[in-house]
Amino acid sequence: NHRTCGQGACEASRVEAVSEVSLAMGCDSAYFHHEKWDGDGYPFGMSGEEIPLVARIAALGDAYDALTSKRPYKEAFSHEKSKAIILEAGGTHFDPDVITAFLNREEKFVKIQLEYKDSDTPTHIQSVMNRLETLKQQS
Repeated sequence: NHRTCGQGACEASRVEAVSEVSLAMGCDSAYFHHEKWDGDGYPFGMSGEEIPLVARIAALGDAYDALTSKRPYKEAFSHEKSKAIILEAGGTHFDPDVITAFLNREEKFVKIQLEYKDSDTPTHIQSVMNRLETLKQQS
């Protein structure tokens, strides 16, 4: 899955890293963004602040992207519907503080989503994941 591929690419690319801190954050984001605030996620069942902050942020961003994007199995949801789903998952799936940050910046989420909507141009997170996959294949 993309979580495991991302982690493997991160580990393989540590040698090429310009910034070890940035790479470590990217690896944490790739590896732990499926953990849930209440401990019901994977791969380790981590909960709360055990989950690296960057992964808690990426989890919400990844979910927002999935909700607002068309997928083979569903149509894209509106910002309002996606926001309602995210708010409902506060304290279980998502860190309540990350949800507060999302609400404080939701106009930026809408702007980015509209910019990349129905576009062949990958979003930032898609670009990062594509780069990690390329690095994995090169190692």
